[in-house]
Amino acid sequence: MCRSLANVAGSTVICVGHRLAPEHRFPAPLDDCWDALNWAAQEHPSVPLMVGGDSSGGNLAQSAPCAPATEAAPRSPCRCSCTR
Repeated sequence: MCRSLANVAGSTVICVGHRLAPEHRFPAPLDDCWDALNWAAQEHPSVPLMVGGDSSGGNLAQSAPCAPATEAAPRSPCRCSCTR
């Protein structure tokens, strides 16, 4: 899915391999996505960020820019999700 998105959009796509339940309880997966979003914002400050995901990844992608409430989001990305 990521390669197809990158080819169609002519963009760089970062695929986050977040920790999975039940071995890793919430909010561990969300923390992983938050860290990836911050990394992408710091590494690529001049390009727009889009987030998306499939299945539970879609939910995490839409939640990551809003969490954690105690930290400022790196910037406001365009949020989209793809669900099968």
